[in-house]
Formats: sequence, C-alpha cells, structure tokens
Amino acid sequence: MSNNQTQIQNQVAKLEKNLQVMKDLNSTETMQVNSVMEAMKSKLIRDATDQELASKFSVIYFMIGLRPQHIPNPEESKALFAYVRTTYPLRTLDELWLAFKNYVEQKYCEDVKFYDQFTLINFNMIMNAYRQYVNDLNSKLREVKPPVQDVDYSKEEDIKEFLQKTNLTTKNLLLIPVYMFDIMEELGYINQSETDKIILFRTATDIYEAKLRKDAEYFDKFAIGKLNRFLKEKQDNFENIDDITVNEVKTIYKRLSCLNENKKYQRSINSTTKA
Repeated sequence: MSNNQTQIQNQVAKLEKNLQVMKDLNSTETMQVNSVMEAMKSKLIRDATDQELASKFSVIYFMIGLRPQHIPNPEESKALFAYVRTTYPLRTLDELWLAFKNYVEQKYCEDVKFYDQFTLINFNMIMNAYRQYVNDLNSKLREVKPPVQDVDYSKEEDIKEFLQKTNLTTKNLLLIPVYMFDIMEELGYINQSETDKIILFRTATDIYEAKLRKDAEYFDKFAIGKLNRFLKEKQDNFENIDDITVNEVKTIYKRLSCLNENKKYQRSINSTTKA
C-alpha cells in the first residue's frame, strides 16, 4: 500500500473517531460530513482507469445539463483525464461526483455557468470550492469540540500540492483558489516586503483594467459602465475607489502572490535538478 493511500485511510479513520462529535452538530452538517467521509473511501483519481473516469464524468455531464453533441470527444476526454490525474491525484472518484453534486445543489459557485460547454476553468473553480467546503466542515468540527483532526488533507499538503503545479501563469489565475493565499500566509510561505506588495498590487490593478477592457469589447452596457467607473477612479488616483473594485483587485493580488510562490518553488526544483 502506498504512503498516500495509507494517508487517506488514516484520515478516514480519524474522521470516524470524530463521529461522536457530530451529535452536537445539526442534522444537515452531520449528513455533509458523512457524505465526505464516504466519498474519501473510494479509489484515488490518480489510480483510476480511463473507463472509470469516463463513467464518473458521464454522470457529471448529465448533472450539469451538457447535451450529447457537446460532450468531449475521445481525444479531448483523454486529455481531460490526464489533466485530472495530474491536478487532483489525491482526490477520489466519489469526491469528484460529490463536488459537482454540491454545485448543482447550489452549495457553492452559484455564479459558475457551463452554458452547454464543459471548461477546465469552471471545473477547477468547482473543485477548489469543494476543497473550501470540506475545510469549512473541519472548522465546524473544531468549533464543537477542539481539537479535531481534519477531514481533508492538512494545510501543508494543500500547499505542497499547489506548489507542484506546473501549468500556472498570469493567463489562468482563476485556477488559483483565493484561500490558498490565506493558508500560505498563515504558515509563513508568503513574506512580502512593502515594495513587493506595491508592485503586486500595481500588477493586479493592470490585470483588472485589462479584464474590464476586454469585457467592454463586447459592447455590454454593464461592462462598459464598470470600465468607465474604474477609469474615473484611476484618474482620481483611487481616492474614491469603491469596495467592489478594492475586493476584486485584492483577489487578483492574492492569486498573483500565490503564483509568485509557485514560480519560486518551480525555479528551486529546476536548479536543484540541474545541479
């Protein structure tokens, strides 16, 4: 048995010990923890065959209302399965299903729409939301009777998994979950000087403006109005910047900060390999 499989089984065992704590939770929360616990017992995604993944994704396509003509073809499916194995190796097949079950039940990602097209960006947003969902359940358990072991992987494992990703760039920042910044900062992975922060916030502002300009290209009245408001705020040196703009720029800043740490890690690995 591999170390990762042993780790998963240990997590399930710890969770089962915590069932006595759940009697103090409401029935909905108890059901949620039970569903995660059961899902974690299934086969790891990295060990799943293409046929097993295809079976699970066929259910997901039905759940999100994807019409047959828009289901990924065999070549696209092969690429999808390879991506999923690499990106979420320690998730399980049933967790994959549970993540989308929660989505269609509107437990998270209500703003994510597939519009009859399955995209990796939406897929990752749902999987990241599922991870946060499980972390929130952990917090509930700790509030009832601390200390309680995590249902999900430890924060260190989350960070380790994130740093090992090799496909992240400024063009796909949405693949980076915002909460990753919080746990990386909490555990000391992110230590920025004031100069670093200023540079990253400026970059985040530029990315935000570029996004607004791109959205406005489609002549959407809302997008054009949003761009004009931002340009007015920029002209006034952001003295009267609204909270929505602040939060959106801050979200980009957090993702950029995580991306920086990811790239630092990748560079250190490459330099070690060459040495």
